[in-house]
Amino acid sequence: MDKWYNAIEQRFSVRRYRSGISAQEMANLQKFANGIEAHGVRIAIGRSNKIFSGKIFTRKIVGTECFAAIISKNGKDLYSGYLGEIFILECVSRGYGTCWLGASFKMGAALETIELEPGESIVCVTPIGIPDEEPPYRKRLSLSELTDLTKDEFLDLPEWQQCAVESARLAPSAMNRQPWQFYIYEDSLGIVNISRNLGFGMIDCGIAMLHAELGASHAGEKVDWDVITRDDEAILYPVRPKPEKKQRTENESTTENYDDAAYENIETYDEEPESPQNYNGDDEDEFYDFDFESDSETDLE
Repeated sequence: MDKWYNAIEQRFSVRRYRSGISAQEMANLQKFANGIEAHGVRIAIGRSNKIFSGKIFTRKIVGTECFAAIISKNGKDLYSGYLGEIFILECVSRGYGTCWLGASFKMGAALETIELEPGESIVCVTPIGIPDEEPPYRKRLSLSELTDLTKDEFLDLPEWQQCAVESARLAPSAMNRQPWQFYIYEDSLGIVNISRNLGFGMIDCGIAMLHAELGASHAGEKVDWDVITRDDEAILYPVRPKPEKKQRTENESTTENYDDAAYENIETYDEEPESPQNYNGDDEDEFYDFDFESDSETDLE
């Protein structure tokens, strides 16, 4: 996981490439992508000389024909963001450039290359290639804006919470609008979606979730998620060992001291993203032309 954590600082939205990647490199990435498929989300890699062409795009992708499509089958956008960013950071760790694209690509060209199953749709794509540009300045909201904490209050937090927030703060988002707020609880961290953000708000928050988890794990804390969909909030919390069951004698009541039934039936959440800690028509119709992290309103057509 440290390679993904380190890739957070290295990642930026690359739009100009020296070249794509080889067929073998594409096959290797596809093998990796197959290994993280979950929750109705998969990633397919393709090559097209038309997907990034077109005059309507204000900030075109140039220099590569390689791309990956983040595909959802009746899945939730939260998981598309979370799993898609695992793939993005893996690409960065291998020296490749990427750029989350919500619309600045030709959907028709993508569909000519990627075969979808019934019920599937392409949520976003990213180009893949060797970067030919330097990282730009990335404007981010301040920690106090994101947490409502003073500097001293933030520095008093446990290291894992600090690292989680600092990592999530660097997550990309559509139009760089950063549609999230962080809530600091006594022994957990909440990430709340505060804007639909052109329909990409929950994808953005899924990306931020992964960053927060990687930051907490880098600080040495094993963590997991509770996803509270009714409030658009995800809670990151440390994983504590379950208490050992007390051994009863034959004379002890089945309800005295320990309630086995209550222990065995604790509610679990089966829709949370799988933690990476456990990882062993017409072209432009109906799409806004923008990419993640762009802060230029002119990117909206």
